Amino acid sequence: MKKIVLLFVIAVSSISLFGQKQKIGHVDVQQIMQSLAIKDSVQQKFLDYQSIYQKELERIQNELISEEQKLADDQKTLPEEIFQQRYQSLLRRKQEFQEVTYPEAQQRLQQKMTELQIPLEEKLNAAIEKIAKENGFIYILQLEATLYAGGEDITKLVRKELGLSEEPEEQPMGMMPQGMPIGR
Repeated sequence: MKKIVLLFVIAVSSISLFGQKQKIGHVDVQQIMQSLAIKDSVQQKFLDYQSIYQKELERIQNELISEEQKLADDQKTLPEEIFQQRYQSLLRRKQEFQEVTYPEAQQRLQQKMTELQIPLEEKLNAAIEKIAKENGFIYILQLEATLYAGGEDITKLVRKELGLSEEPEEQPMGMMPQGMPIGR
């Protein structure tokens, strides 16, 4: 008897939950992240950081090229053993540049972009959460990952909460740095 009563209570509560209209919204996260990145100068900060690495990599490459040219010039005047020793050393440094230095620089650039994006993502998530609570949304979906968006679009509300214009800015091509991840 207790089991029947318990099943009845669960069934009634389930029906009442399904009977209530559940508000579902969606938001264009990518659009907002791009606007926040512009507002907070993320692109410029990243490009400045990238420029430093690019100059350093070019400096190392130029040193290797210069050393290779000098070695080629000295080849006829150096004893074979010394030439081979310098040549092997140069080859090791070139290999290290290609296999270690360059990939590490790429990894650091990716880490910097992630580091620059974290505060933007935190602002965006806080704004979405606030809008959802204030307006009684049960779920907020990311538009980019949604096949059908039948809920309410809250993009403009979130943009307003973040101090952005309701409409996205026109952005020239290539404004976002390559490989910039959106969301995690």
